[in-house]
Amino acid sequence: MGRGRPESQDLVNESTINVAGLLQDAVGGKREYGIRLDAFALADDLQAARLGGIVRLTRLSDVILASVRLEGQVHMECVRCLRTYVEAIRTRFEEEYRPTVDVRTGGHVHVDRTEEETDELFEINELHELDLGEAIRQHVILSLPMRPDCGEDCPGPAPLARDESEIDERLARLGALLDGDEAAEVAAWRP
Repeated sequence: MGRGRPESQDLVNESTINVAGLLQDAVGGKREYGIRLDAFALADDLQAARLGGIVRLTRLSDVILASVRLEGQVHMECVRCLRTYVEAIRTRFEEEYRPTVDVRTGGHVHVDRTEEETDELFEINELHELDLGEAIRQHVILSLPMRPDCGEDCPGPAPLARDESEIDERLARLGALLDGDEAAEVAAWRP
C-alpha cells in the first residue's frame, strides 16, 4: 500500500456506516469516506439537495470521532418576496459516537461518564452502525441563515393593489392632527 488516504469507500444516498472493523483497530485508526446525498430531509417542509463532502472517522480510546465537511444547497423561501430560491450551504463539524455493544464480546458497554456527558454523545447501535443522519441534519440547519434572503436582486414584497382614494379608518384620527396634504397621505396609507 502506498501513501495517501486511509481506507476509503463512498456513501451514496446513505448516512449509516458499519464501524465494526474500526472498533477493532488500535487507537488512532482511521477511515475516510466520500459522501453524496442527493436529497436529505431537514424538517417537514425543508429539504437539502446535492449534499456532498468528506467523512473522516478516527478511533479514540472509548469513542469514534466523526469529522465531516459538507457542501450542498437548500430550497428556501425568501422572507422579503416569499419566493423560493436556492441557498448554497457549507458546514464542518465534529461529533463523538460511543459504542453501546462491545464488538469483541457482544456485551453492553458501560461508560464512566455523567448522564449529561452521555446525552451529548451520539450512539453506535448494537449492529456497530454509526448513523451520521441526525448530526448532518442538526449542523445543516445551524448553517442556514436566520432570515433567508434571495439576494440583491430581490424584488421585495408584492405591491398591494388598492384604490388610492380609500381611507384607512384606523389612521383617520391621526390625519386630523396633521395639515392638509400630510393628513390625506397618512389616512390613505395601508399596512
